Amino acid sequence: MTDDIKTLQLDTSTMEVEIPLSLKGGVYANTITVTSTNSEITLNFIYVNPNDKPVGTLVSRVIVPIDFVNNLATIMTSLKRQIKEMGEKLHG
Repeated sequence: MTDDIKTLQLDTSTMEVEIPLSLKGGVYANTITVTSTNSEITLNFIYVNPNDKPVGTLVSRVIVPIDFVNNLATIMTSLKRQIKEMGEKLHG
């Protein structure tokens, strides 16, 4: 395992993360594309204005090592749980 991949497994709850001013507000995307090679996965987050279809604007591109797939599966599991909990709160 390379040092880059080992850093993906750090406990980020104790890590200080600096957020550049340009990223503090985040970005809004309503579409995502995913492509991959043997070594990397590329996530393109795109905003498509319903009035401007079919034109979209790339708002963020994230490229991760292929070994990050395990982290993505964990993220998806967490998101599904959070969405379920939000639905339960909304619908009593």
